[in-house]
Amino acid sequence: MNTGFRSQCIPAYRLLTEDQIREIHLSTLELLETVGVRVLDPEGVQILKDSGCRVKNDNTVQIPNWLIEASIRSAPSRITIYNREGRDAMHLEGNKFHFGLGTELLKTYDLVTGELRQSLLSDVVTAARIADYFSEIDFIASNALPHDVPTNLMYVDSFKAQVENSPKPIFLPQQGQKTLPSSLKWRKLSQEGRQC
Repeated sequence: MNTGFRSQCIPAYRLLTEDQIREIHLSTLELLETVGVRVLDPEGVQILKDSGCRVKNDNTVQIPNWLIEASIRSAPSRITIYNREGRDAMHLEGNKFHFGLGTELLKTYDLVTGELRQSLLSDVVTAARIADYFSEIDFIASNALPHDVPTNLMYVDSFKAQVENSPKPIFLPQQGQKTLPSSLKWRKLSQEGRQC
C-alpha cells in the first residue's frame, strides 16, 4: 500500500565521544602553536604572518590557538551550494551529508561489453548524465580520467563534459595551477549561458 510517506532510516555512527573530540582538538591546537606547519606558498605565509602567526626561516608557521579558535567561531554554521541554474542544491551544515560521484577512475567497466578498459571521455559524459537523472545524487565529478584526450587536457575536457551534461554542482579536482585558468574559463562561460 502506497501511503505517500517516505521513510529515511539513516543509522547513526559515532566513533569518538565529545571528550575524545575535545582532547584531539586541544592537542591539535598545541601542535599548531608549538611545532607549526610548513607553508610553501609565499602569499600564504605572508597572510598568516599578518594575522599574528610566527614564521620560522624554513617557512614553518606557528599558528596561535586564539587565531584558530577565532577562525572557527567566524565560520558560518551553514553554507548553501547552488546548482548552475541558481537553485539550492546542498546545505552544508550540522550532521547533514551529501552524495556525489568520485573522481579519477583509471579504468571503467564498459556498459555494453562489460569489459574493464581504460576510461574515456564518453564515460565522463555518461556518468554526468546518469548522476543528473537521480535526485539522490547531489553533486557530480569527473568519475574517470579519460585516456582518449591529451594528458594536459584531462581535467579541462572532463569539466567541459560535466558542464554540458548536468547543471548540478561539480566537484573539480585540478592538475595544479596549469589547468585551473582553463576550468575557470569554462565555468564563466557556463554561468553566462553561452555555448561551451
